[in-house]
Amino acid sequence: MIALKVNLEGDGALKNIRRLEEATDIEVLVLDGGMSGGKPSVTIHITLGAGIGPTAKSERHIVAQTSARLFCTAAKIIMARYPNLFDD
Repeated sequence: MIALKVNLEGDGALKNIRRLEEATDIEVLVLDGGMSGGKPSVTIHITLGAGIGPTAKSERHIVAQTSARLFCTAAKIIMARYPNLFDD
């Protein structure tokens, strides 16, 4: 299984990437029985724009999948760091 890393100090972590592309759509899908053992998984589907340059013809898609347990653990870690996240 692929590890899910949570970096709570992510500011500047992507500075070595040439260009960050803006997503036009981000979708989180929960798949019942998506894991090989039958447990639920979470798939993150990111749609990117067509890009730049003469070869950019259509939007691009990135899909990543992890277990629902790991995804929810990441959410718990973020909530522990920012307990007032939903206080408006």
